[in-house]
Amino acid sequence: MTKYLIFKNDPVSKKLNAPGSPEQVACDIARAIEMDGAPANAFIVYPADSPSASFEALKATPRFSIELDQAKVDQWLNEAEPLLEKIYSVHDALGTAYGIIMDAIRDLESDLESSESFHDLQLTSDMDIDRAFEYIENPSEYEFASKLAEVFDVKVFENN
Repeated sequence: MTKYLIFKNDPVSKKLNAPGSPEQVACDIARAIEMDGAPANAFIVYPADSPSASFEALKATPRFSIELDQAKVDQWLNEAEPLLEKIYSVHDALGTAYGIIMDAIRDLESDLESSESFHDLQLTSDMDIDRAFEYIENPSEYEFASKLAEVFDVKVFENN
């Protein structure tokens, strides 16, 4: 297994992890654990024993460390990453459903207001859609991120 150090990447540095590389996988895992919605180039990753990692460590403390081999890379690509995408899909679906319902309510209220015969009806006043959606919880990203850190044995060095 190769140990990697994961650093915050300065956007002006133009440094990127090679797409499809273990470094990119380490970056993706770090982004999922951080749960910040950071872009793909938010982190730069180096093998811990490389001169680049030593140089980078002189400038800043690593944010994370992780050990990866091909089995761990495959585990991320085939199991963890697809689950994370499904979590995001549920979040998106709930947001979309809420938006659709609120649009339909606004359309109904608008048509009621402009109606000559039915303008005095308050058909939606007892609807508490916000409260209803409070009871529908999103899948817990925090729980998933915690499990990711455990499964991939990620060490966190500092919180920035």
